[in-house]
Amino acid sequence: GIDEPDIVKTDGESIFFSTSTFYYQRGIPVPLMEIAPDSIFPLQPIGGTKVVKAFPPESLSKDSEIERTGNLLLYNKKLIIFSGQAIYGYDVSDPISPKESWTFTLDSRSTVTASRLFNGKIYLVLQQSINDSNPCPIPLGKGSTSITIACNDIYHPNIPVPLDSTFSIIVLNPENGGVDEKTSFVGSSGQSITYMSPNALY
Repeated sequence: GIDEPDIVKTDGESIFFSTSTFYYQRGIPVPLMEIAPDSIFPLQPIGGTKVVKAFPPESLSKDSEIERTGNLLLYNKKLIIFSGQAIYGYDVSDPISPKESWTFTLDSRSTVTASRLFNGKIYLVLQQSINDSNPCPIPLGKGSTSITIACNDIYHPNIPVPLDSTFSIIVLNPENGGVDEKTSFVGSSGQSITYMSPNALY
């Protein structure tokens, strides 16, 4: 019952497939380009997320395409796309006409190290290098999604240990991109989430 992001998701009726490159375009001699510029090696397509009608199989066809590309999560007709420093929520209840319904923009210093979907919530793990001159509050989102973690909300060991990163866990609502919960702790850049149970992240 715990889902991880991937480039392919399906709800049993539609297939959502995200890719940035189909193939590499080889160099073409100039004389050949002048004679037949597009007939031998067509231009490399721009990446996107394809929405494919999957059922019934004999009617397989592309319904639409979303310009964003990245790892995907799918919940209750909401397609979540992790694309660079932003997370986008699309309403795909009408596969022919997906509509962007929300955006969560990460602070430029934050990196998504892991995410999971469980029980209707997205658990997002972010990492930031510790800023020695200005360690907190920690900015996690910016713009309309501006959120921070206060200094006294960051968990840390009671004894001196080597630390170079701050990890933050945000619980996102896939319906509207709102932040339901957040917490932070310090650690080492070599650490990462490797497992999630119904009760905990490890």
